Amino acid sequence: MSEQWLVKSVKDLDPVLKHMKELLKVGDIVLFRGEVGAGKTTLINHFAKALGIDNSNSPTFAIHNLYQTSDVKIHHLDLYRISNEEDLESTGLADFMADKNSIVFIEWPERLVKSQLPRQRRVFELSIKLKNDDREIFWREV
Repeated sequence: MSEQWLVKSVKDLDPVLKHMKELLKVGDIVLFRGEVGAGKTTLINHFAKALGIDNSNSPTFAIHNLYQTSDVKIHHLDLYRISNEEDLESTGLADFMADKNSIVFIEWPERLVKSQLPRQRRVFELSIKLKNDDREIFWREV
């Protein structure tokens, strides 16, 4: 199943967030693709807020952030600064992806090898493309 949205402002994220809230289940992994400044972290922060999490932020320098409610735990990884396999292993990525009681959001999944994604979990891809001042958001199951 694939979906597509044109987002002209943050207010236009509501249908995207609704889709994610309805579809995502504990155990799922979402790969966020898009160039620097496309809005990947902004979208994740708004999703976290929709779940009642107010303290989400970019893990660019920390690489990993954990957000938690009484219902769900979200591992948010930003792999932008990862340059090799050793760096990737040091993030704890394998442990986060093995945690079937969480949802895992990964920014810059280009740093991964496809075989690193667990086969027994649903994996989705959310791509954000800049289109002038707007964003085109594409969603699909991988």
